[in-house]
Amino acid sequence: MQYGFNVSKDYSRIDIDNDGIPCEWEDKYGYNPLVAEDHKHLDDDGDGLDNIEEYETSQWFSDPFAQDIFIEVDFMKARYPWQEDYILPKESQEMICNAFAKHNITVHFDDGMMGGGGDLIPFDNKMYGDELMAARTKYFLRGDPNYWRRGVFHYAIICCQMGWNGRPAGGRMFYVDSHCVGAQYVRNWMWMLRLQGSDYVTAMASVFMHELGHTLGLFDFDGIDNEKSRFPWNKEYWLYGNYKSCMNYRYVYKLVDYSNGDDEEYDQNDWEIVKSRMSRFDGDWW
Repeated sequence: MQYGFNVSKDYSRIDIDNDGIPCEWEDKYGYNPLVAEDHKHLDDDGDGLDNIEEYETSQWFSDPFAQDIFIEVDFMKARYPWQEDYILPKESQEMICNAFAKHNITVHFDDGMMGGGGDLIPFDNKMYGDELMAARTKYFLRGDPNYWRRGVFHYAIICCQMGWNGRPAGGRMFYVDSHCVGAQYVRNWMWMLRLQGSDYVTAMASVFMHELGHTLGLFDFDGIDNEKSRFPWNKEYWLYGNYKSCMNYRYVYKLVDYSNGDDEEYDQNDWEIVKSRMSRFDGDWW
């Protein structure tokens, strides 16, 4: 678009209207670089990222008119040097990205490629809530509670295991923007998961997406985290069979998807909830 600029000068990095965003980005997405706009409160795609944050993350291909989710992921050292560290496999990341892409949501993983993430936390056999929160402060927020990534990125830790009610667990949301996955817990149960047709890459993607779902607002449905839906000798296993979501304990570790709510009974549209809640994400609460 032509604005009457001096063609011999480069205005691309200049914020002529002093609204916090340079000319090039505003022009690219159809905003007027000569008219100040309230980009701090503009979120045209409803993904929880205002236009200032969209500009800050544009180096990683965010789009102000397409929903984006940024996730910083840190890992954990194995107990012994000859063991594999606890990471989220690239193949698992791709499975998660593909599931969201089908609903026009782009997931961006920072496992060390975007200036954060990829840290190897010292080995801890079982992380509890206070330890997880301390790791979030140290590795994600860099010791600054107002660090710019808060409210822009979600945060995840791939650890050995975490403690939950006195027992190890496969994953948990430990803050509104943060969750963890216990990779050793998944490894310990792979013999059973393989019998059910799953594999390690799928299991890690599924449980990661389950815990991420909680940070995206998936809570208030009886088919979510229902302990009785795990086993076929319970009626809940069959009652919520239509709820084909990794949020359902019947399908977690095996399915990398949320439900689209296409069954009338004992089902819900997870994707609709996720999209509506994304607009309220600010790293503190919805």
